[in-house]
Amino acid sequence: MNINKNPIHIIMIFILLISVVLFGVKYSLSESAILGCELIISAFVLLVSNQRKSISEIIITYYYLIISVVQPIICSIDSEILLYGHTSRANYFSPEVLLDSSLRIKYYICTTIYYIAFMLILFLVKKITSKSFMNSEKCREKDTRISEGIKMQYIFLTALIIQIFLWIFEKRYNILIPGVLPTLAHSGLYVYAIRIVTLFIWTVMIEKIIISEYPVYYKCILMFIATIIISVSRILNGSRGEMIIFIFNIIIISYYFYMDKIVLSKKTVKIIGIGVLFTFLIFGVADGIRSNEFSLMHLTQYAAARFVGYTDGMAILSYYNNGGEHLNIANFFMSSIGIDSAMPISTYYTVNMMNHEGGTHAWATPGFGTGYIYLGMAGVVTIAVITAIVMYLLEKSIINYAKSLANSWFCVILVYLYIEVIMNFVLEGTVELLFGYLMVTVVTTVLLMAVNLIKRRVSN
Repeated sequence: MNINKNPIHIIMIFILLISVVLFGVKYSLSESAILGCELIISAFVLLVSNQRKSISEIIITYYYLIISVVQPIICSIDSEILLYGHTSRANYFSPEVLLDSSLRIKYYICTTIYYIAFMLILFLVKKITSKSFMNSEKCREKDTRISEGIKMQYIFLTALIIQIFLWIFEKRYNILIPGVLPTLAHSGLYVYAIRIVTLFIWTVMIEKIIISEYPVYYKCILMFIATIIISVSRILNGSRGEMIIFIFNIIIISYYFYMDKIVLSKKTVKIIGIGVLFTFLIFGVADGIRSNEFSLMHLTQYAAARFVGYTDGMAILSYYNNGGEHLNIANFFMSSIGIDSAMPISTYYTVNMMNHEGGTHAWATPGFGTGYIYLGMAGVVTIAVITAIVMYLLEKSIINYAKSLANSWFCVILVYLYIEVIMNFVLEGTVELLFGYLMVTVVTTVLLMAVNLIKRRVSN
């Protein structure tokens, strides 16, 4: 058993241990003990592991630390920080609910079961599929590069022009405008079309960067520029999350293609610092366009509350603690294929638990919360099992395709789907939306294969 002596992990655990002690001073000893158990489980995964951990393990561990340890502690200090944008409903959801000891204990148990189930299934799947999952040699048989022979500046310029046209179209018909109803019939089809076009452009841009001969640091900068370009229409429409999703994409891509080539130095820190600053500024622009208010405090509050976890999880538990009814599992399958009579999980959550008239997609339940809404504690385990299997299989496929630049475009497609799994299964719990994103990736893959086939025939 190897001990990962990462100083960041050790410092984090030391800070959290102190927090648990301080937490116990303000609240009951039993509640502090449960929080301590959560911390011990997290510390074990952080410290006792191989140096090369899977992305799935890293994401779930840090997500768990934030929502099950950090957010409850923040809330005990000042609950208003995590209440931004949430509608209070005195009978089962109010600031006092977040400090309810019995609900806190139930919340800790719920998140711990989710975490343990995820890690256990991930461990088992790794053992079962470690040697037989995929023959990586097959991933390198054919060179299927899409962007080869096309200058990068032409690809970037074309992508920018297309994004501007998409923005004009979206603005004209209120497509994908936050908080505004579309004025075009069958708007859902146009949404899927826009996502397919966006993914197509994104894949070509990133593949061109990956197969280029530029230095690794320069490639990372180009990926960030590509992220800004692909997010132009979303930013101008006031969408605050689209760019973050593509930032996650380039982080995962860089991890598997360049992590062993990037050295932690002053140059690396500067590049990361500049990237974070620009991301924050652009995120602020989108926030200002949407809210008509360029406020650092507004942006900070939104970012803190929008990270789905403690507040939303406690709202769900409070709702069921007061006699709320669980959703029928048939609703999941009907909403997945877009049947109007079925209520999306985000709408069900925001209407019934957050008292938002008409519902909204802007606020969502965490993944384990979605499981609880459908099947109670059994649903929490079920969602953890499914998430672990899907995330690992996708991650294994990404690793195999990342071994060859000849298939880098397909690796980019898989990373996009992987990020959407994280967003819809883990962070926001909008599991029924994944069917749509799966269709987007399938259609985009077919289109890219068709383009590659036509390109080869023309060249021959």
